[in-house]
Amino acid sequence: MSRFRVLSSTLIIFSFIFFVFIINSYFDKKREQKYFYSLMNKKIDFMYNTVVKSSFEEQLFKRANAIISFENEKKIKALLSEDKSALIDIFSKDYLFLIDNLKGFKSIEFYNKDGNSLISFSKTSKIEHESIKKSIYNKGFFHLEENQLVYSYIKEIYQDLEKVAYIKLSINPVLLQNRISNLFDTRGYVFIKNDPNKETLTMSNYTFCNYCNFDNKSLEENIMKLDLQNKDIEFDFQDKTYLIINKTIFDQNMKKIGEFIFLSDISNYKKRFLLFMINSIFLFIISSLAIYIVLNGYFKKIFKKLNRARFLLDNTNDAVYVIRLSDGVVLDVNKKACEALAYSRVEFLNKKIMDFKKPFDNEISLTWDEEVQKLKKEKYLSIRSLHVSKDGIEIPVDANLSYVQNNNEEFMIAVARDISEQLAMENKIRKKAYQLQRSQDVISKSVLYTTSDLEGRIISVSKAFEKLTGYKENELVGKNHSIFRTPDMTKEFYEQMWRILGNNEQFVGEIKNYAKNKKVYWVKLTIDPLFNKDGEKVGYSSYQENITDKKELEYLSSHDSLTGIKNRGEFKKELRVKIKSNKRYHQKFGLIMIDIDYFKSINDTYGHKIGDDVLVSIASCVKNSLREDDFFARWGGEEFVIIASFAKIEDLEGLVCKLQAAIKELDLLPVPYLTASYGLTLFTEDDDEESIQKRADDALYKAKRNGRNRYEIKL
Repeated sequence: MSRFRVLSSTLIIFSFIFFVFIINSYFDKKREQKYFYSLMNKKIDFMYNTVVKSSFEEQLFKRANAIISFENEKKIKALLSEDKSALIDIFSKDYLFLIDNLKGFKSIEFYNKDGNSLISFSKTSKIEHESIKKSIYNKGFFHLEENQLVYSYIKEIYQDLEKVAYIKLSINPVLLQNRISNLFDTRGYVFIKNDPNKETLTMSNYTFCNYCNFDNKSLEENIMKLDLQNKDIEFDFQDKTYLIINKTIFDQNMKKIGEFIFLSDISNYKKRFLLFMINSIFLFIISSLAIYIVLNGYFKKIFKKLNRARFLLDNTNDAVYVIRLSDGVVLDVNKKACEALAYSRVEFLNKKIMDFKKPFDNEISLTWDEEVQKLKKEKYLSIRSLHVSKDGIEIPVDANLSYVQNNNEEFMIAVARDISEQLAMENKIRKKAYQLQRSQDVISKSVLYTTSDLEGRIISVSKAFEKLTGYKENELVGKNHSIFRTPDMTKEFYEQMWRILGNNEQFVGEIKNYAKNKKVYWVKLTIDPLFNKDGEKVGYSSYQENITDKKELEYLSSHDSLTGIKNRGEFKKELRVKIKSNKRYHQKFGLIMIDIDYFKSINDTYGHKIGDDVLVSIASCVKNSLREDDFFARWGGEEFVIIASFAKIEDLEGLVCKLQAAIKELDLLPVPYLTASYGLTLFTEDDDEESIQKRADDALYKAKRNGRNRYEIKL
């Protein structure tokens, strides 16, 4: 009977192990499936963004530039005159060229500078001519036209820096399907909104896949039942299983107009998964039968040997004790037990286990009866205790206690292993772990570092980073680094950063961020990609150096402390750069010197505090009136200077008139009113820094001498 119990237990253990293996394999397959789906999503995302941004937008941008650049003066003249006959004659060749050379090309439309339609060339007879005053220029966008999805690009047309018209190119986005259809046997469809006031979608007899053999109506009805907000949607249709990947389509106003629906055939993948499960079950049945046959014969031989000798007890590396439960007397031991405690087998017999067993450390000591009741209840126990040898040495052991009943007699079989070396090793590990934790705490408190996932979401931060930003780690985990972003950091900076990191390279740069209290700080940022043991990129680590003080010093050295604009030193640097650029690229620029009229009398009459307020107001007024490319600085005292890029003398005069009007409107109480004098000049090929400054200064002096509140020009 004992042999069958052992055999049954072995088969149960095997079944459990095999079951664990199957479950683990199942979840491995699920993880593989999740990775496969994720990879497919990333591939389609990359292809989608590449086609839309790099192909559609870039292609239409270049085509628009080419159309305007060829015979530019003739075309500008026709656009300004708004002569439709002339426009048809001039631009029809461009339209026919694009029809022949640009796959999917749909239409060209021209609008005057007010955004009103002038003329259109289209493959279809019907085009809705709408004003584009509220459109986003120099940017591509999707929209619906005659129940068809169209991608358009609007570009401004300039003459001498003045906007004169707009051009709009439109294309059917067939290229997107052609690219993505080659990826994982993927088929694409477009669903558009059939009611502007509802979220329902429809295929509207328009398929993105010109060669698909699906019944579009059935496909539409089945897909509309799905929750497209979920990821990794498996969709059964026409005896196949597809993975649904959807991309929401927005127009130029970020209003949802439809969905791209991509169907990737994963039927073979699902069949392989089902076949794996069937094979696993079949293998389990065959293996169980084989093990039963083999073990049954094996245990017959083993138990015959055990009945004739003490084979098991004397051939194990652990100490084995056979103990009677009624009184705790040792009935038998193996050779290892005798060696461990220095007793002979005869000395062990009739000795009680409680004579050489003690509780481990400060554990609660149980009476023998309490231990027996616990063992009978649990049937199997694993405990740690101390065994005392014949010469009084305490030996720590891990003991496995088993309850055995035979012919109404109860026994305990104790298998004990000396764990002295194990405890010593555990103690060393604890000390090392403590030292390592101390080192990590020191690093965390002194070094600014973070880790994040592939999407830039924060995983961990150091204590020093918490102190710098004012956020606790639990406030940041899962958040994107963009919560620190300031408006001063350009989009180009982040695009360059992600481009470098996308190439698995280290990125180093200086960045301006907000702390939790909106206080600005600067750091020198070093970001490295993180890889797992398989070489797969799993995230990023960043190490940062606080350079706020350095940046503040740089600011103070380059800006006027009162008005906040650039100082005289920065003006001289900028002037040198402009002169070198002009001599290389022949880019004209002008110089304007400004002097506040009768400023000394303001200080004398109202005090220097009012005088400082006047300077700050004038600086702010002038700065807000300049173009983005112009440079503005304080020359000294009540004098200011402007470098006007790409300027003619007419541009300088117009700018001065604009400044005079703006200053006139300033509220400078208690000062009743304020005027300024201006000296204007243009850079010439023979100029150096001193000559152009002197000419502007002479013109300013002449303006003051001729009555102030005026400008003079000296060329």
